[in-house]
Amino acid sequence: MASLLDPLSLQDPSFWKNLCPSLSLSLPKDLSEDAQGHAGLSCLSPEPREISRCQSQLCEDGYFLYPSRFARDAMGRLARAVECITDATGMPIWTLVYDELWEMMAAMQGCLAPLLGESYQLLPDIWVWNLRPNGEDRGWRPHRDRERGSVSKGQLPKLLSVWLPLTDATPDNGCIYVLPASLDKRYHQYGQPNEEGSLSLQDVRALPAPAGSVLGWSAQLLHWGGRTSPWAEGPRISVAFEFQAQGFAGGAPFVLPPQLPDFSMRLGLIARQLLQYRHMAPLSKEMERVCRQLADTYLPKKRRFSDVLARMVGKRDPSA
Repeated sequence: MASLLDPLSLQDPSFWKNLCPSLSLSLPKDLSEDAQGHAGLSCLSPEPREISRCQSQLCEDGYFLYPSRFARDAMGRLARAVECITDATGMPIWTLVYDELWEMMAAMQGCLAPLLGESYQLLPDIWVWNLRPNGEDRGWRPHRDRERGSVSKGQLPKLLSVWLPLTDATPDNGCIYVLPASLDKRYHQYGQPNEEGSLSLQDVRALPAPAGSVLGWSAQLLHWGGRTSPWAEGPRISVAFEFQAQGFAGGAPFVLPPQLPDFSMRLGLIARQLLQYRHMAPLSKEMERVCRQLADTYLPKKRRFSDVLARMVGKRDPSA
């Protein structure tokens, strides 16, 4: 098999089809033509009482959970594919080359529209994790995705991080932990360096979530992933997207659901994520070089990132 460090191989769809034939790379594609997705990745719409609870919890504590929205068997197939990609590349984020995780993102309209409004937008901030139950792997350290400006007191946030577990997320395999907004004096202020050192441990809340759930939080919420335990029954495999309400000036619009980005845009986006988050997930010098080449090729630096993406999407949209 060709090397992951060879940019020519990475830009060849056949490389990816051979690497993980169980996943799809059927592009170009508009999900409005097939709302279910080829793998049955439909999202169970929440009941009004579930929506009301999530809205209230998001306003008060800064997070929400819609449990078990996607079918467990579909999540199991995706989790096994992520394992395969991790074994081959060491970087589970390359799963975003394929269609399936994007289909999940587009299927969440019924869960997210009541929280962000109908015309919410996807930001270029995406990641995939595969934490093995070895006692060493762990999620990202305590942080806030944005410091301030995205949520007013008593209101729904304008920016949301949405986290989808493909396997059951438990305290043993590194589930998400948060400091609830109602217990966080700094939630509406700038954070301070090493602020986790001043936490009251009894205020910390674990957020276990079954596979196929939709878990999310305000960009200002202090949160982190736990360390895995060798006693865990399996890995914690998950993907996260960031979304904003339409018209919010603090982010950079990427693309509106339900349209999938094309193959080249995915390559550029993945490369950008690897560079953007290398302080959390270090890169080798060789891989950093490859990522810079891909990002320079598919996401030009001469214009604002959001402008470039808007132009690229507009060329493919016959209504634009």
